[in-house]
Amino acid sequence: MLFRSLCLVFLFIPCFVLAQAKGGIGVILEYLPDKKVHRVRAVFQGSPAARAKIQAGDEIVSIDGQNTDKMNFEELGQKIRGNPGESLTLVLKSPQSGATREVRLTRAAPNTVSPLIEGVGSSSPLSVPRTSFTEAEKEK
Repeated sequence: MLFRSLCLVFLFIPCFVLAQAKGGIGVILEYLPDKKVHRVRAVFQGSPAARAKIQAGDEIVSIDGQNTDKMNFEELGQKIRGNPGESLTLVLKSPQSGATREVRLTRAAPNTVSPLIEGVGSSSPLSVPRTSFTEAEKEK
């Protein structure tokens, strides 16, 4: 339980603080070590993940063709973060139906002004604005 809590606290810090000049997809993740499952805990409004209809509770089965069941929490975070404008492919498993789907996302740079985080109750400390995402600027 302590390990899971530490992982959650680690990802609650906006990714622009953790990975300077890096982009992300706009999710907060959690790792369930007893089940070896990486799961989306919350999705930032306006993020690439929100536009792709990723929802809290979705399990991440693979990233760019690599199964996540043997990845630790840090490895997963490193694979999700990257430069704005770069793409990645996730295979997600729905907790309700058990169905999987493939989603292609383009990483975006976070802003410091943000709307609320989806998937978190209003009594949670995460219900306050944290960060938001914008489309990566296209190279001219």
